[in-house]
Amino acid sequence: MMNNQMCLRTNQGEYTPGDVIYGAVYLHIGTPTEATGIKISFKGIERCTYEYECDGKKSLKNETLHVNIHQAELYSQSECFQFGCYVFPFCFELPQDAPGSFQYRGSSDKGSWKLDITYVLLAHAEGSDGIQASQSIVVYQASELALAERSIGCAQDATVEVCRFPLSSKLIHITVKLIDNYVETGTNLQLRLVVTNPTKVKMTGFNVKLLRYFRLFLKDQAVAKSLLDNMEMVEDVCHIAPESGPLEVLSIASSSYSAMAGNAGLDRLQIPLRENLTGQSADLAPSVSSKHVSNRYGLEVSISFSNNHKETLILGVPGVLPRKNREWSKWKPSEWVYNAETKLSSSCFSVPHQLLRTEAFAGLPSFHVL
Repeated sequence: MMNNQMCLRTNQGEYTPGDVIYGAVYLHIGTPTEATGIKISFKGIERCTYEYECDGKKSLKNETLHVNIHQAELYSQSECFQFGCYVFPFCFELPQDAPGSFQYRGSSDKGSWKLDITYVLLAHAEGSDGIQASQSIVVYQASELALAERSIGCAQDATVEVCRFPLSSKLIHITVKLIDNYVETGTNLQLRLVVTNPTKVKMTGFNVKLLRYFRLFLKDQAVAKSLLDNMEMVEDVCHIAPESGPLEVLSIASSSYSAMAGNAGLDRLQIPLRENLTGQSADLAPSVSSKHVSNRYGLEVSISFSNNHKETLILGVPGVLPRKNREWSKWKPSEWVYNAETKLSSSCFSVPHQLLRTEAFAGLPSFHVL
């Protein structure tokens, strides 16, 4: 006899703000139970801590709930569930202002910090709390349109005037462009450098710096009289620059990159989105803009020429995405979920029957697209 089991599955592992999340709770009853219903919870929590020394150890802590669906009723019946397999489909909308999933732990000579923005979906059987399941969800802080058009990389242009004779000059045109605006942390940004040069002046070298702009915003009036030089009180919120900023995360020069194409530029220069923390390599923290943290990246591209001129361009990085949802991608359903009886209800989180035969549920076990 199989024990009572529950599992939880959404139609995707990653979502963007405003997306509708479709999913299902699967329940197997193999032993007598007092369970009479299904409740779901969904929480998006941002936790931020900054610790520093100033006349003793100080600790600033804030926590914000960005999403809080707490034990909402998905399905209920008067009698206990009988032996069998059941599936309870659900849907709900992610808020438009939901910040991206984020995790960053670090330190500098000023202090140390811990930040997490996590989204967790929970389900449990009403009347039998031991029957429960959970699943994490990854949120990308970008619009669906921006991600769809990610290959239209952002670019910056500059011109360099080269004088040949008095009252006569030619222009060198420089374009730096991202191949992809949004890249997952731990992979590589790819940069294209195009130089249109009708002159005899040669491109002699380049330098690319990956810069991080990292700030914290913590509400705590008690620290107003014990601020470091990297802190500023704005009304009752302490603005903190934890790293000397912008921080140079990575630098790549022409001497260290063999694919330099001389006078024409470079194509697909690889910029790793990893850094060394305390001697260990780790993924860069994703880009995010939230209540307690702002983290973004930019590229500083400098090109030098044989006439001793140096041109510098600043290129913003639209987004470094968090890692994909590994928990979701590794999930392997039990055989019983394919034979589950569908249970719908009048709950605002349940779904109409006609929706079960659409693409929204196509990837979930026991549902089939017409």
